[in-house]
Amino acid sequence: MPTLAEAGVKGAEVYSWQGMAAPKGLPPALKKKLGDAVIAAMQDPETKKRMLDQGLEIVASTPEDFTAFQLREWTRWKTLIDTRHITAD
Repeated sequence: MPTLAEAGVKGAEVYSWQGMAAPKGLPPALKKKLGDAVIAAMQDPETKKRMLDQGLEIVASTPEDFTAFQLREWTRWKTLIDTRHITAD
């Protein structure tokens, strides 16, 4: 099976990413506390080593940065789907 580039699809970079979610309307102070705790956990030397050993890239961004990233991803994929006229059959 050819890669996307070999099939003539230019600029289609595919990767996976993971994130955490919380209920809408979470109080800002609690959202910050949870975000800070997640960032600290991702930077824990043992956790960080295990993730890097699996080939993962650790970003550990703030909730606001992650929300902006999600919007960029949604826009990127919507553009690709629309311009290529991709449909689910």
